[in-house]
Amino acid sequence: MAHINKKGNLSGALGEIVFVNDGDRKYTRLRPDLVRQSERTKAASKVFGMVSSREKKFRTKLLNRLQMPAIQYLAAQHRGRLQKCITGGANSAQQEEPQFGSPEALIGFEFNRTLKWHERTNFFPFFKETANGALKVSLPAIKWGREIKTLPKATSAVLTFTAVSVNLNSTDVPLKIVSTLTMEVGRSSESPAQEWTVPADDAPGWLLITGMVQYSGNGLSEKRSETFSATYLWTGINRI
Repeated sequence: MAHINKKGNLSGALGEIVFVNDGDRKYTRLRPDLVRQSERTKAASKVFGMVSSREKKFRTKLLNRLQMPAIQYLAAQHRGRLQKCITGGANSAQQEEPQFGSPEALIGFEFNRTLKWHERTNFFPFFKETANGALKVSLPAIKWGREIKTLPKATSAVLTFTAVSVNLNSTDVPLKIVSTLTMEVGRSSESPAQEWTVPADDAPGWLLITGMVQYSGNGLSEKRSETFSATYLWTGINRI
């Protein structure tokens, strides 16, 4: 409803006309149309809300357990990648409820785009699932300057592989560390070839293998964003 303000100007709305007072500017405009959502846009909005809520819980727990810093724009980038893991919903042939289905889209995601994993490493672990649900990871010999590329002023690096179990289809997003393998390489040390066995986990959800390289050395930047690289190396679904 329109009324006259203290300065003697019309303010408010009269029918479809809105009276606007913006400092010295006074003008009228039409009332905006109401946005009408289709069933498809409502469904898409619901899925986006679910992904946003659970991604935040997942990311917060994951970074905390891996002691990984939150890089600028990580939240939006991680949410976008996680969205690709959704199956079902309005676009599915069976009209199934949307859920976090296959985690394969996470493979190769860069937690730090300043130091990308594929640019800082030069080796490829071999993954093999066993009949009892365990996962065997074969790693080559890792040498400084060869499998781990050097960084100015860095003299060594800690390489950490982590097996993470997480259920994003549960509202509280339970997450636990199943197994961890850590090694250090430097100018005078290297890691021999080895096999790492990740035990089977009976919790529902995904099994994710992350890799992280943390550089160290005198004179190296104190900013974590300039000294670490991390990614998802392998993903699978836990056998229940």
